[in-house]
Amino acid sequence: VPVSGDVTVTIGAAGAGGVGSVPTAATAGGNSVFAGDVTITATGGSAGGNGSNGGFGAGGAGGGTTVANGVLGITGEAGETGVDIMTLATGGMGGDSRLGKGGRKQYNNAGADGNAASGYGGGGGGAGGEGAGARGGGAGTGGVVIVEWFQ
Repeated sequence: VPVSGDVTVTIGAAGAGGVGSVPTAATAGGNSVFAGDVTITATGGSAGGNGSNGGFGAGGAGGGTTVANGVLGITGEAGETGVDIMTLATGGMGGDSRLGKGGRKQYNNAGADGNAASGYGGGGGGAGGEGAGARGGGAGTGGVVIVEWFQ
């Protein structure tokens, strides 16, 4: 995109995971923004869902970009839904982005917190909650801005 004058670049922070048997909600990664004559926003990865006693958390979606002024937007993958099969509640895998990997799904008879994503814009893994009460979802990762200058 043609750019003139000043631009502001904001890098989104990584999210926080939910933790423990009375989990706080996991949070999504922050948005990254390139703002000048044209503003482009890349969303961070979504948080993984909390599991419950006998339940599961869905994986968070991967981040993506908006489409504005002819800029191509690439959306991250959706997170998986979790599955509850008899005595095993499996959290969903977090969604990947183009530059990040979703958190692994969590399955554990005793319940386990979801795994955090890695890279940029990955979605957090969902928690497995079978038999041990609620568990927290994994954190989504923040974004990145890559600027290439052509003259």
